[in-house]
Amino acid sequence: MVALSRNVANKQAMEMLLTGDMTPASRAADIGLVNHVVAPEAARQATMEMARKLASKSSMTLATGKRAYRLASHGARLQCQSVLLRRAR
Repeated sequence: MVALSRNVANKQAMEMLLTGDMTPASRAADIGLVNHVVAPEAARQATMEMARKLASKSSMTLATGKRAYRLASHGARLQCQSVLLRRAR
C-alpha cells in the first residue's frame, strides 16, 4: 500500500484499494504505477536492456542520483507532515 500511495494520485490509489479491481498493464502505466509495459515474450530482453543501460553508468553517478532522489522525496514527505501537524493544532 505504501508503494501505491507514493506512486499514483490519491484518487487512483483509493479506487484501487476500495474496489480491489485488477488494473490492466496499460492503465498501470498511464497512472504511473509502472514505468514500462512490454509483452511477456519481450520481458527478458527489455529487462536485460535496462540492466545493460544501468551497468554502463558510473556507480558513483547512480548512487548520487539515488541519494538525491531519496533526500528530495524525504524532504517533501517531511514538509507534508509538517503541514498536517500545523493543521491538526
